[in-house]
Formats: sequence, structure tokens, C-alpha cells
Amino acid sequence: MYRVQSRPLWQNAGGGPSLVLDFIANPVVPAGWTFSRASTATWFDAQRVMRTAALNVARFDHDPATGAALGLRLESAMANLIPNSAAVGGAGWRSISTLVTLNALEAPDTSITASVLAAKLAGTTAFVHTPIIAIGANNTYAVSTWMQKGSAERSVVRVYDGSVQTKIAEVFLAWSGSVPSISNTTGVKGPATITPSFAGGYRLTFSFNSALSTTCALLLYPDADNGVESTGFCDPQLETGSFPSSYFETTGAAGTRTADFMTTSDLSWLDPQNGTLVFGGTFFSVADGGMFAFSLDDNANNGIGIYKINGSGALAAYSGSSGSTPLGLIVSDGQRFKAGIAWSGAGASASASANGNKSLAVAGAQAVKPAELCLGGARNHQFASNVLVRSLTYWSRRLDDAELAGATTL
Repeated sequence: MYRVQSRPLWQNAGGGPSLVLDFIANPVVPAGWTFSRASTATWFDAQRVMRTAALNVARFDHDPATGAALGLRLESAMANLIPNSAAVGGAGWRSISTLVTLNALEAPDTSITASVLAAKLAGTTAFVHTPIIAIGANNTYAVSTWMQKGSAERSVVRVYDGSVQTKIAEVFLAWSGSVPSISNTTGVKGPATITPSFAGGYRLTFSFNSALSTTCALLLYPDADNGVESTGFCDPQLETGSFPSSYFETTGAAGTRTADFMTTSDLSWLDPQNGTLVFGGTFFSVADGGMFAFSLDDNANNGIGIYKINGSGALAAYSGSSGSTPLGLIVSDGQRFKAGIAWSGAGASASASANGNKSLAVAGAQAVKPAELCLGGARNHQFASNVLVRSLTYWSRRLDDAELAGATTL
């Protein structure tokens, strides 16, 4: 539901919210808001099919395993470092003892563009690998690829250095019928995951540290047992960061998906002195940089908002100063939360709560003069986040501590 009262509720006798954004029940960009992204980007519909959104078109995503609505997807800029990810084993890729059949299986977007890889001779190590990719030493990278059951009982995905001699990371998958499980990993940073995403297809994801390597290649093995069996592969991605983002297709050189921004400068619903904002959503790549759930600011300075700190999923609140107050909640990748901040005196006094926890006074609070409200970002696009926004609600009064804790209860 999206609702803006005809006159701000801070002028009314009531106490209900004057702004309600519910991107689960009403997945649209509300009137008065601007969404921008200077590239295409992918998302999943309720039928679990991957779709491509055009420039400046918002993505209201769904769980690729269940089709359940997830909310508004906002992501920071990302480069898929794999050239020609659209054709595994095609132009630019190198094939070692492997028969490659392009356009053989259904891809997540239902196009017949997935490749089947099959070993040519028993007793040989068969694989295909990407062109050599430049990376930074001692950085974290995320790998993802979709896979489908072929005739192989085990498959393996590896990352080697640019010489294709030194292994950096690997993930073995065992197939039980058409369903894979991760049987072994080496050099993987954090857990590897395998997620169903379309008929017969699964997305494998993992991350690794590049250590001293400044180049690498992604190797896909159709038969981990050196037989003559096959596995289907499509849409691989290599990107900086600890968690894979939405897929971005490349057909030649590496390509970049630009950042998403959702903002409004129409603050007609806002009481300049008092208010409460409560956000519901999910962060991704929490081990990476700081991210904003929302920011109500003047486009240049710290305003009023909720964010996760740099390097972890710890949530904090701030009001008009460079300092912040931890909310006692550390979220993991994909973990839902609700967090809110209530203020008076134009932000000079504030309290905050997350997931129904006791409200805490926000330290160092200062008055602000907001000009814009941004979801998943702050200060006129200076920051972008990896977040799924489920809801945002504003009351034109400062909820008391008990009310705020209640409003942030999941």
C-alpha cells in the first residue's frame, strides 16, 4: 500500500502514519518518487523466471526458489568480470577435452541458451575456462553460475590463477537425481550455497580471497570423476564482494550494472519538527562496506537514518551527526529486519529500535533540515546499498519508546 494523506497528519488530531510504502502488497514506484539506474538489470517474477528490467525501471523481485515477493531490489554498481558469460564454452572460452553444445538447455529466463559440457574421453580431465581475468590481490570475489543435471553424478567448479596452474578455490557438487548438494569445498570464504531457481536449474554461489593472485580464470568441469558424463552450465558471474548480486549478462567484454537509486524530494507528508520512520527489508553483502536502509538528509550532510556499519551486519541509527548508536542487532546476508528512528526538535533528540528491541537514545543527535528521502542510499546518490526494501512507514509524531519497539517487531 502507498498512502499520502491529503494534509500532513502532524496538523491533524490523529496519530496514524502519513506515508506508507508496502512494496510487497503494492510493487510500484509511488507518485512523487524517482527511480533511476543507468543500465539494465535482472530480477525474478512470481513464476520464478528471470526477467530483464530496462534502464530506469525498478525491480520488484521474487524468491527464485518459491516465487514469493521480496520487495524493491536496490543494488550498488557491479561489474561481471567474465567476458561472454552468455555463452559458456563459446567465443573467448577455452575448452580442454570437452565437447561443448551451445544453446542446448533452458536458462533462467526460459531461453534455450544454456550449454551442455561433456567429457570427450574417459580418464582425462575435461573442463572449459573463461579468458584470463584481471583481479586485485588480497580482495574478496563472489562467483555464481547456474547448473543443470546432465549424466554426471559429480561436477566441480574451480577458480585458478591466471596461469591455470594454481588452484584458488573449488566447490564439488554431488547430484542425487536432478538435485545437487555441495559435497566438498576448498579455499572458499564462508559457505557455498546452491539454490533452485527454475525448472531443473540451480544457482551455485561462493566467494574466495584472491591472496597474491592478480589474474584468474573460472573453470567448469562437467564430470568430477573424469568419466565421459555431462553437466549443464549457464550465466556465470565473477564480481568483487563477498556475496553474489543479481546476474548481469555479458556478450563480449566484461560489463557493468550501474547502481539503483530511489528518492523523493516531495516531503509534503513530513513534519519538519517531529516524526518516526520504520524500515523493513533485507541487506546483502553485509561483510562489505557500509549500507543505508534509508536517509532523510539535505543532500550533503548526515541526516536521519538507519544503516549497517562497514564490514559487518551491525545496525546503527544516526540523527544529524557523524556519530551513531548501535541498535544491538547484527544481521546476516538475506536476514529480514525492521528498524526505526523517532525524533523531535527536528532531529535534535532521537531514539531508535530494531526488531522490537528496547528503544535506545541516539547519541549526538542534532537538528537537520532535510531536502530528500532516499531508500538504500544517502546524500544525493553519494552512497548505494545492496538491499531489498519491503516497507517504509512514517508517522508525523515521535512514537514513544514502547510504540517504537512495537512498530519494529517483525
